[in-house]
Amino acid sequence: MKIFTNRNREFFFWFSIGITLLLTPFLYRLEDLIGGLTDKNYFVSVPAIIKSSSNYHTRSWKTSGHKLSIVYEYEFGEKSFVSDKYSFGQSLFSNKHDADFISKNYDHNQMITVYVNRYNPSIAVIDLDENQTIDFILLFLLLVVIVLLLFRDVRKRWKKEDMRKARRTPLNKSIKAD
Repeated sequence: MKIFTNRNREFFFWFSIGITLLLTPFLYRLEDLIGGLTDKNYFVSVPAIIKSSSNYHTRSWKTSGHKLSIVYEYEFGEKSFVSDKYSFGQSLFSNKHDADFISKNYDHNQMITVYVNRYNPSIAVIDLDENQTIDFILLFLLLVVIVLLLFRDVRKRWKKEDMRKARRTPLNKSIKAD
């Protein structure tokens, strides 16, 4: 008895592709996903001071672009926190001009207002309105549709193969020709 038939191998192949496609969006930081889906009423504005502001070109296996880095310090509930989040989602820009435009507005030791999650004060952002979580949701839904279409195609192919096999085999093998 064969354990790994061609059908099993094909199923495993497509299953692996499906799982990979569905898990790809989770390369986002979980904090961005949760924070971006959190109601804006959970956030309160607090003063903060800019420690540094810059942007630099970055390239990795999954991204390439100009990374915006604005490090700021704020106090909430008699505790001091440091964050570098500009908004929820990635702080990556495809062109240098956009990153420069934002970083030039934030000078060292400048006082700014940041928005802090009152239930988790370690989560803070400068721009609460710029939210890329909807991009994540749309990407995730697109990948789900692609995976479902792939599985549907594989299933149709398997049904056709089963129909061909059924036509080739006799209906009743127990009847012997005289």
